[in-house]
Amino acid sequence: LSRTATISLYKNNKYVGIANPETRFYPIEQTFTHESSIVHTVYGDIYFTLGEVIKNQNLNIKIKYKPFVYLVWYGSVLMVIGVFLRILTKTNHE
Repeated sequence: LSRTATISLYKNNKYVGIANPETRFYPIEQTFTHESSIVHTVYGDIYFTLGEVIKNQNLNIKIKYKPFVYLVWYGSVLMVIGVFLRILTKTNHE
């Protein structure tokens, strides 16, 4: 059993992205799992997570904004480039 929402994200009437968060129920274990959906933007990531249904009508949605997540990936790439440059310059001087 699962519940999925489709959320379209707009900023200043411009389409940014679409999110499809999901909540799953496993009857044998009697547990819920919440699958987040991520919309990647230039300045950060927006996470959407479904919560519980309130009074059988409203759905609770948790939204988190994580700015500058892309800097983690750029930093990793810069470190790898730095290692390769160090290896190349070390072998050329010996």
